[in-house]
Amino acid sequence: MNLGKNIALKVGALGLIILASNFIYSEWFFEKDLQAYSPDINTIREIITKKAEVVYCGESSNISFFKDDNDKRFISQFLNEELPKTTVIDFSKKAGHAGIYYDLLRAIPQKNSVETIIITMNLRSFGPDWINSNLETPLQKEMVLLRPFPPLVNRFLLGFKNYDTTPANIREKRYKSHLESDKLNLPKDFPYVTASEWEKDIIKIGEKVRKELKTAQIRELASQYIKSYAFRIDPTTNPRIKDFDKIVDLAKNRGWKIVFHILPENVDRAEQLAGKKLVEIMTANSKLLQNRYLNQKVIVVDNLSLLQNDQFIDQDWTSEHYKEHGRRLIAKRISAALLL
Repeated sequence: MNLGKNIALKVGALGLIILASNFIYSEWFFEKDLQAYSPDINTIREIITKKAEVVYCGESSNISFFKDDNDKRFISQFLNEELPKTTVIDFSKKAGHAGIYYDLLRAIPQKNSVETIIITMNLRSFGPDWINSNLETPLQKEMVLLRPFPPLVNRFLLGFKNYDTTPANIREKRYKSHLESDKLNLPKDFPYVTASEWEKDIIKIGEKVRKELKTAQIRELASQYIKSYAFRIDPTTNPRIKDFDKIVDLAKNRGWKIVFHILPENVDRAEQLAGKKLVEIMTANSKLLQNRYLNQKVIVVDNLSLLQNDQFIDQDWTSEHYKEHGRRLIAKRISAALLL
């Protein structure tokens, strides 16, 4: 009996020490760590204090602008203009994706005024390049202190690097493996089975493949388009699909309306540099996403082909950075879907 009582006293004392430590950390140290490691806490607080009805989650597409734009506002700000009686607050994370958006949305307190969440669907984020990006480690690190555990537990998890710290060489190896082995599933008369075969041929023989590929710089850009978009989304294995599914479940539990927004891609440039087959793959991936989530009662706004080449800021790389007119059009399309 005495032994059992001693053990119980020790366990109780340990529990009190842990509770006291968590209280001390929460009261005097947690805020400093939040500001240093997880500054998105300030956006979460803004959502609460401003009683935002709409939360817009996007990567750099939301906050990029052209130097000659007359109006340099974000897509989310143009959207707020389209919805004047609504407060729109944005989570904008460079290289952000659905997994990061899920963590941010989950961190919004249960008591909130949010009615609708809008999440960008960036086609490239479903591909092996983005999934195996070296930016993943710092992104994941920022999410640790926002996890639904006691603050002291999260601080220990951060200290012990309990997040994705995959080395760069392993990420690169995985990326190349996908390029070399994932099948494109195109007709038999198409000469390439994988993205790797396709883009290497573009680099090697260039102008013989397409007359537009006259310079090494243009061939490199064509190669990048292929590496960025020549993949098939497999719903059973793609991690982004799993992230979007989690967002759907979270939103339903919170009672939020969900809008998934398929971002415009430069399909004009993709066809010019790589041909119609690449655009077919991009379109097929877009249709797959639409069908999957429309069946789950999600509003899906398909803006894949909304913008022409002249509305894309970056002409020497693949990106979703738009000029003022493009950002305005995107906001109008989203607001129209919300008002239906």
